[in-house]
Amino acid sequence: MKFQLSKHTRILWQMRGFLLVAVLSGVLLLFLPRVFWVRVGIGIFFLLGNGIIVTILPLYLKTFSLLIEKDFLRLERGMVFHKIYLFPNTAVLTVTAVSTPFSALFGLFSVVFKAARKRAFMPELSRKETEKILGFLTENLS
Repeated sequence: MKFQLSKHTRILWQMRGFLLVAVLSGVLLLFLPRVFWVRVGIGIFFLLGNGIIVTILPLYLKTFSLLIEKDFLRLERGMVFHKIYLFPNTAVLTVTAVSTPFSALFGLFSVVFKAARKRAFMPELSRKETEKILGFLTENLS
């Protein structure tokens, strides 16, 4: 079974990013001197930050994938530093589904895999996919 992040995940992370850039820009506007060039710099920061959120963040979120086979679990992520986590199914000690209040509005859950000296994290999957993962792994581990 292969899992990718949902479209709701992209929307959720973009909302978080827009909120972060807006709050940082507001704090900078509030505490820095009210000079024209400072405001231009903050405006450029605001535009660049939102541009990165619109262009690069969706590309980064597309790199997340989870492959579950009968014998192993493979989690891939990263653009510049591509990481691959391989877990034999027998090495997985716990699988936990976690949801924050903000992601619960979208019905998304993060799945945390823990093994001896390893930990991997798959952010914001749908409830149906999370239940499939938990069901498959608990069925094969017992």
